[in-house]
Amino acid sequence: MNATDLLYLVRDNPTLFDAAPVDVDAEAMEWRRNEETHPCRGCGSRARCAVVAETMLGLRWLDLCFRRLHEVRLANS
Repeated sequence: MNATDLLYLVRDNPTLFDAAPVDVDAEAMEWRRNEETHPCRGCGSRARCAVVAETMLGLRWLDLCFRRLHEVRLANS
């Protein structure tokens, strides 16, 4: 899945992504990234980055590997 497809999916079907807390902070992001194991939503490898996406249903976790994070940043700019 490329970055554009992934961003489209987050926007149009946020129920596929875990809800993130409203008060998420850097510590919570680090915990999710380092202490929990989540697959990259783009390629399925282990996610090394935890990003919070704002959706029509509220905040959602977007777990990504470094490569997909870079692609999403490029596609989102």
